[in-house]
Amino acid sequence: MKLQTGADCGIYAIENIADGRRYVGSSRNIQRRWYAHHRRFPVAKYRYWILYRCEQEILRAMEQMSLDLLRPELNKAPRAGGGAGYCHTPEAMAKMSGRMISTETRAKMSLAQLGNKKGCGNRSHETCARIAAARLGCHLSSEARAKIGVANSQRVVTPETRARMSIAQAARWERERRLTHAG
Repeated sequence: MKLQTGADCGIYAIENIADGRRYVGSSRNIQRRWYAHHRRFPVAKYRYWILYRCEQEILRAMEQMSLDLLRPELNKAPRAGGGAGYCHTPEAMAKMSGRMISTETRAKMSLAQLGNKKGCGNRSHETCARIAAARLGCHLSSEARAKIGVANSQRVVTPETRARMSIAQAARWERERRLTHAG
């Protein structure tokens, strides 16, 4: 698989070299999406290729057409749109709703996130700076801002949650203060 520079918007396929089973997907940036697929579809066992390049406005329609024509065996959802149309079985829903995460697992999850800044994940400071520079000048539309405002106005934050958020923010400020004064 040779990745090119530039963002290809379109429909792509990933095929199992051994048995010919396929996955079909769509993306506004196919190369970036392929990187996200590498864990599930390793390059040594799968062949990647672009089926069509198209404008973003017709992306979902083109993906649905490809799903209908090719009937890929590795797609979980029958409809285009990132899982839209996929329904969990009642058994799966029951299992998910009753799931409890143990204290030990929560501690491991918390430890794994230590040091991560919001939005940066496990990226280096240099990578975060490059991402921030690339996003400079990108603004949400007034419609998007209004939708976010409505969603946030309907959020209910309990006093207990507010206290935990306050403690977490104080800890972040303290870490930031130590980092800026350490160097």
